[in-house]
Amino acid sequence: MKTKICIISSSRADYGLLKNLIKTIEKSEKFFLQFIVTGSHLSNKHGSTIQEITDDKVKINKTVNILKKTNTNKDIGLTVGHSVQKFVKVMSELSPDITLILGDRYEIFSAAISSAFLKIPIAHIHGGEITEGAIDDNLRHAITKLAQVHFVSTETYRKRVIQMGEQPGKVYNVGSLGVENLKSAKLLPKNKVEDILLFKFLKRNIIVTYHPVTLDKDPAKGIDILLKVLSKFPEIGKIFTYANADVLGYEITKKIKKFVIEDKNSKVFSNLGQINFFSCLKYCDGIVGNSSSGIIEASSLKKWSLNIGNRQKGRLKPCSVFDVKLKEEDIFKKLKFLLKNKDSTKNLSYKNPYFKKNTSLNIVKKLELFNTKEISRKKFFDINNIF
Repeated sequence: MKTKICIISSSRADYGLLKNLIKTIEKSEKFFLQFIVTGSHLSNKHGSTIQEITDDKVKINKTVNILKKTNTNKDIGLTVGHSVQKFVKVMSELSPDITLILGDRYEIFSAAISSAFLKIPIAHIHGGEITEGAIDDNLRHAITKLAQVHFVSTETYRKRVIQMGEQPGKVYNVGSLGVENLKSAKLLPKNKVEDILLFKFLKRNIIVTYHPVTLDKDPAKGIDILLKVLSKFPEIGKIFTYANADVLGYEITKKIKKFVIEDKNSKVFSNLGQINFFSCLKYCDGIVGNSSSGIIEASSLKKWSLNIGNRQKGRLKPCSVFDVKLKEEDIFKKLKFLLKNKDSTKNLSYKNPYFKKNTSLNIVKKLELFNTKEISRKKFFDINNIF
């Protein structure tokens, strides 16, 4: 009998990362795939990205509609509460042998809590990372303690998960799914990207992705500073993506939409999709904002990233990532330097610490080794016993 493995996707971001892994699991003779779609996938405000999944012909076993208001921390807390109830019901019906989840979103955290109380073992991808400016940091570490098997993206993160008391034999450094996807992607030619986006690339172009800094008193204040800086560069092309479904994310998106109306060389997209996003980045000079994509994937396309503020503070970064404080003058000076000194950026080291070969295949091979009935009970690994 095949092992039932349940994958949960809550956003355009994690589905893009999971896509190749899903295909690899579907080819496995040992697994029967179950797929739950939730979060912003089902939100019109965020582009109804469930359509991308159906276009890929991935079978969806259940949808869990949980997004309501996301304007305050209280809203998010209430969302987590009713999400756990919904996931307990749905996962009881599916009765998977193991749950496979990625990342640190509150929607995924809700699914992890539900799995734990239903005694369903959890395999977690992208644990051990640090993002000091976001509540995601707390949720990621909490998910690590709920999970039995861990697939991390660097050796540094592997050591950190073990430091948290997880058994070394169940923590695997497999690299990043996003980087693997990028390396294998068939990127579109420039004219095709322009036709799809209805956007003409200029001499200099950037992608802008800015999300709420959820641990700040005002999670959205940074977008005003960033847009003021970008208004000083009317000659460059700017491709914006929507903010995520965190506190005041929609307010950030509204301000971006207003900016785009007034800036003729700008466009904003609710969902580019992974191939369009990577193809677009290929023809841009770099990426600006506070998204993990600027840190984890951009260097594999030999593109620099201007990382603003504290949202990604603590994450391991390639040499092609430039950190700046959330100050208008600092952002302006560094962006001006990066755009004006194209020859200098060519000489950067773009070595990507998140790259390892065969990430998806190695995850599946490791999962195939486990008896899910035997791994549900965890034993704390005490590093004091080493010394």
